[in-house]
Amino acid sequence: MSKVLISAIGAGQPIIKKVPNGINERSIDAVMQDNVPFQIREYQKTEYRFSENGKGYVTSFVAAALATHLKIDKVILVGTEKSMWEEVYLYFAQNADVYIDDNFYTDLGTKVENYKHGMPNKVSENDLKKVSEVIDAYLKKLRSDAEGGSRCFLMDYGMKDEELIKNFKTFMNIADNLKEGDEVYLDITHSFRSIPIFMFVMLDFLETLKYKNIKLKSVYYGMLEVRREIGYSKIVDLKLLFTISKWIKATYDFINYGNGYLISELINDEETSEIIKNISDLINLNSLKNLRSNVDKLNNLLESKKAKIDTPEYLAFRYLLPYVEDFAKRFHGLSSNSEFQFRLAEWYYENKRYSSSYICLAEAIITKILELYKSSGVDVSITNKDDREKAKKLFKNFANEPDGSPLKKLHCEFSEINSIRNLIAHAGFAEVRNVKEWNLGNHIKEIRKLLFTSNLPEEIKRLPGSMQLPENSS
Repeated sequence: MSKVLISAIGAGQPIIKKVPNGINERSIDAVMQDNVPFQIREYQKTEYRFSENGKGYVTSFVAAALATHLKIDKVILVGTEKSMWEEVYLYFAQNADVYIDDNFYTDLGTKVENYKHGMPNKVSENDLKKVSEVIDAYLKKLRSDAEGGSRCFLMDYGMKDEELIKNFKTFMNIADNLKEGDEVYLDITHSFRSIPIFMFVMLDFLETLKYKNIKLKSVYYGMLEVRREIGYSKIVDLKLLFTISKWIKATYDFINYGNGYLISELINDEETSEIIKNISDLINLNSLKNLRSNVDKLNNLLESKKAKIDTPEYLAFRYLLPYVEDFAKRFHGLSSNSEFQFRLAEWYYENKRYSSSYICLAEAIITKILELYKSSGVDVSITNKDDREKAKKLFKNFANEPDGSPLKKLHCEFSEINSIRNLIAHAGFAEVRNVKEWNLGNHIKEIRKLLFTSNLPEEIKRLPGSMQLPENSS
């Protein structure tokens, strides 16, 4: 695992008739060609000061301040063909106390000028290998055990889709140069605004993919604009933006799939976090009995926590809270276990978790039958496996009822639903028709009417021997 700084560089400001220390003036003159002057460029020197501890570094490169402060192992520099690569080379070579190749410096500067004036022989990534070497030398001077392996990459401006696609591929190439578990620090101070934003989005993408388990540790911005007001350039950590991005994913996962795992990680409240995690586990395991009790706990807990919603740890959760409350209230205060199972089947259907919906729907029917028997004085348990198997046998009797009766309809619905549920349980190896023809939505509508709005209790009572479950399920 290494600490990696990814930084973008811009074009800098041209400064005419100034030759840097260590560079032969005749070398500058030698590259004057076709009336294209070689313009020496640089970033303005300033004191970069970190917000977290007030530590300051006087430098023209924010990347140098970050590398020093964070004890970086390697630097990934990203820029365009117009970026001031020659000044990057000169700065890091000078500050690493290594030999400065003035011919390389002027040749690199000339290639940048060629690009600006539409001439051939532009900068290539092969030209930037020597730049990478002096950056590594600088890092080694700062810390002898710095790993090294710095790289420079060229990106397009991103003014059209083709350039954005190329930049996407370039960034994935950058990712390939990272190692498993690397900690990445992103600097978005310089370059076209589109490039730092693009890099931020790509790092978010990589972390979502869990690509090499890369971790974005911080996002830094050097505020050059404020130095006239406060006397220095403040470096601020914008990691909160990345946290907000995580909250976006957490919200989506919870609203659409009932997965609160990311919420439980982000929210700074152990009690709430634990219940949300438990609910997510129980939803994924279809553990309906425990799920119901945990949903009730969440309802009560959210009511008691509302006074804390304005505290910092609830910064993002306060906006997600209505969705969590809506989920919890959907299952709160239901009169029976069959209704809870049915509501959950509806929720699964709405969120396209069809296999779980079929399972809950079939179980809701069985539970309802057992509840009707229990209310009539029969000694049954809705959670007893044997009693549930006996209840399934009753549906065969319902097949003999008149067409159009609630019991005959319930028999037809249960037979169809349970058949599909069994296919799902066998992981799809059985031959089945098109999934779209399963009509889950119609099944849910029909079961709602049959279980909760029809005269089903009276229908069961009038059956001969209806108040006795079969002795065995064989």
